[in-house]
Amino acid sequence: MVIVGADGLPRDIRVTRSLGHGRDEEAIKAVKKWKFKPGTVQGRAVPVQINVVANFRLY
Repeated sequence: MVIVGADGLPRDIRVTRSLGHGRDEEAIKAVKKWKFKPGTVQGRAVPVQINVVANFRLY
């Protein structure tokens, strides 16, 4: 779960289903770098809560 601020930056990133083995931390690190299009209400940017799915490929 992530709160996307009115500025489009992720805040309050929480793992809802842990994968362990360091993958949770890597997912959080990646999401912190993302920029989102903020949600709007009546044309004004507002914070919104979203769910993000992280997929991993092990080589």
